[in-house]
Amino acid sequence: MRVVATGVELRLADEPIEYEPLTPEERGERERVARGELVEVRASLFVEIEEDDGGRSVIQGWSPATARIDLTSDPTSALVQLARDARDEDDLLGDVLRDEDLTRFEYHAAPHRIELAPDLRERLEAANWRDRPPRWKDAP
Repeated sequence: MRVVATGVELRLADEPIEYEPLTPEERGERERVARGELVEVRASLFVEIEEDDGGRSVIQGWSPATARIDLTSDPTSALVQLARDARDEDDLLGDVLRDEDLTRFEYHAAPHRIELAPDLRERLEAANWRDRPPRWKDAP
């Protein structure tokens, strides 16, 4: 068994992100979300494992990392920062090490990638984000 990759998948939030306390800035951001200028994004963690028989599996985990991403300017830096925040709060490592025959070094030494869920990519492209999916080897 080996770790093929670890990463963060960014996706549109299923439910509104609630920040407390409700400040004037928070109200303003909520209005911008309603107008479609900001999009609420959540992060999930994953580790892709190759089994000894050659089969692959993906273990998913949730992160508390969330952000409102501004669609009126280039969102790349904000998306990368959210992925970094999610990786810094990585709770998936303990689950993987407890359930699989892997070491912490194997986990952290594996290639790390950021993936965008199709729903988020669609929203970004609709807002004229001009990027392309990564072209790593064996990408889905």
